[in-house]
Amino acid sequence: MNATKILIPFILFLFISLNINAQLRETFHDVYDLEEIETVELKVKGDVKFLKWKGTNLMMETIVELGNATRGILRYLIKKQRYELVSDSDGSRLTVASFDQERKAVITQDGSCDEYIGVIIYIPEDYEVHSDSLIVKSGVSLNEEEPVVTGDE
Repeated sequence: MNATKILIPFILFLFISLNINAQLRETFHDVYDLEEIETVELKVKGDVKFLKWKGTNLMMETIVELGNATRGILRYLIKKQRYELVSDSDGSRLTVASFDQERKAVITQDGSCDEYIGVIIYIPEDYEVHSDSLIVKSGVSLNEEEPVVTGDE
């Protein structure tokens, strides 16, 4: 028996099987100028990881992986801004937040979709991670004053 008659169908079967079970993956990048920014407040949903880099801007890389879903479902979720980040700057403070703060489960006629959202935050070397939700420029002190207590309280 000719080996190619067996090998070609096997390779096609393997290729189709891997594509059916493959996860969809999309990566988004957002860059923020920190020229006059001393503090960055984060309200970002997902698995967050901080990394230092030699850049002068704050860069956020959002990685989305969907299992048990079609490319059309992923495009729909992107169109609905599920993974979008929004920002607001107020003088020396920048706030970056996930547009969709709830992110309800994705359910299709075939059941629920597995969803992973990872956010890698690249921080310039002259900034420090103060907490999971706050990045501060080195040398800037936070005004975390004690509340004033009066005799009336």
